[in-house]
Amino acid sequence: MDNRKIEKILRKNRIINARFAGYFASFTSLWNALFAPIIIGLGVSYVFQKKDITNGISDFFFIACIMFFILHLILAWGAKYLDKKDDSTIELGELTKEYNDRVSEIEIIRERMVHEDKLSTTQKLVIYLTTLQVNSHIRKILIANKEKKLTLADFPIDTASFFSTVLGYLSRNRETLFSYKSESKFNIALYIYNKETNHLEVISRICDDRITKKNRAWKPGFGHVGLTYLHKELKICPDITKSNELKISNPADRKNYCSFLSVPILAYQQNSNEEECLGVLVLTSALPDQFSLERDRDFLLNLSSLIAIYSEVIYKMYVDTPTN
Repeated sequence: MDNRKIEKILRKNRIINARFAGYFASFTSLWNALFAPIIIGLGVSYVFQKKDITNGISDFFFIACIMFFILHLILAWGAKYLDKKDDSTIELGELTKEYNDRVSEIEIIRERMVHEDKLSTTQKLVIYLTTLQVNSHIRKILIANKEKKLTLADFPIDTASFFSTVLGYLSRNRETLFSYKSESKFNIALYIYNKETNHLEVISRICDDRITKKNRAWKPGFGHVGLTYLHKELKICPDITKSNELKISNPADRKNYCSFLSVPILAYQQNSNEEECLGVLVLTSALPDQFSLERDRDFLLNLSSLIAIYSEVIYKMYVDTPTN
């Protein structure tokens, strides 16, 4: 409901009620102070004039007396009613406000449900598309291997194509998935551990154009990337300025990186109960509290599992399988 329109109607209603009450009170006062005494006086005079005459008082006089009595009762009842009548416009205004508040709450709940439904649908879509990519790339490699066309030269091309496609799904749906906005300066990167250099190196990255790509490598245990790799668990940092574990010394980085979410890429090892960390999927934002474990945890862990499956299979196919 439009509050302004309702208040205008209520104000108009109050004016009409006040005007009617004023007219009624004025007429009642005149009736009691002037008209009623005059009519009573005339009636008494008429009775005294006709009292000695047989059938001198006409029937019209009795009818007039009854009408006078009824009118007097109506005016007396009306005066009493107006005296005790409450102004319901205030109560109506409060009820209208309460109604509008309830409508606003329902609208908020509806918008939240729509957003959650859209979020769930988008998460499922990204997982589905990534699964298709995993199947497609693995099938392509199996066919190439069967036809003796699999070469190590194709390894970086295939992996770069797959990882950039998956990160592209996250980037294109970042507003729905992670509530990114312009001020967030989104950054999505995938680090893979290089055993030869003992560093986690960027293999694919998509970020805001305002961020200068440095593609720094991280040692295990250093930075949020290295800590995630070392501990083999998802890590979230709502605000790095309040973190005791992570620090940023570069002023330029402080403007671009405030909140972090790092997800390990874990693969099962043969003859071992421990999982091997192949790399780390990282999302950052220039705003605090960008990420939520309740919203992002399960989705990103499922996505990282698909990346791990692809990485493990393709590595074995290219490295462990004899190629031309």
